[in-house]
Amino acid sequence: MVEFGGTPVSRATSLLLALFLFFLPAAPQALGESAPSGSMSDTGKFAVSLISAPPWVRDNARAWMARRGKPDVAAALIMALRYVPGDRAKNTGVLKAITGANYGPDWNDWMLWQQAHPEVKSFEGFDRFQADLFARIDPNFRVFLRPGVKHEIRLEEIVWGGVKKDGIPALTNPELIPAAEADYLTKEELVFGVEINGDVHAYPLRFMDWHEMFNDVIGGVPVSLAY
Repeated sequence: MVEFGGTPVSRATSLLLALFLFFLPAAPQALGESAPSGSMSDTGKFAVSLISAPPWVRDNARAWMARRGKPDVAAALIMALRYVPGDRAKNTGVLKAITGANYGPDWNDWMLWQQAHPEVKSFEGFDRFQADLFARIDPNFRVFLRPGVKHEIRLEEIVWGGVKKDGIPALTNPELIPAAEADYLTKEELVFGVEINGDVHAYPLRFMDWHEMFNDVIGGVPVSLAY
């Protein structure tokens, strides 16, 4: 027997696991492919295996996490709840064991638990794990998420919104018309109104529902609004 990350495993198993982890960055992933962002701790490697490894490796990772008993892998398990639906029961079981909480198999419910427990810190290298995971969805996400990135909100609370970068096009420097000519609007419709230096612009709510953000110049001042 040998140890991998403090866990006794057979030599054959350790060799297979080592080979898997060595070739993991170059292997096709369920969420896409992306170059890895660098070396990773044993905890990070087990976290990665929750998402993209064969079933027996995922089981080994969960067993290691359960025996280790630390909640610093909770965020990784919550991500696995979302991206590996076939393992929800198993991942939920480990989450219960390491947190003492019971929120069922819904990853949204566990996200609310995570939000309410900022004292639960993720393992060292979680930023690398998260960056690599999001980059498998869209490599362009590395613009925002990368190891060592400065942030004012908890990385654990950042979730994928369902589209790739720029998948929702911003309303940028839109062509404007006088309010009196906007006969497509009803009197009941809501608009976002902005006035700067005497220059007044209005952006209909129904347009913002689609674009979710505008970039414009109002009264000589560049303005962005996210909705």
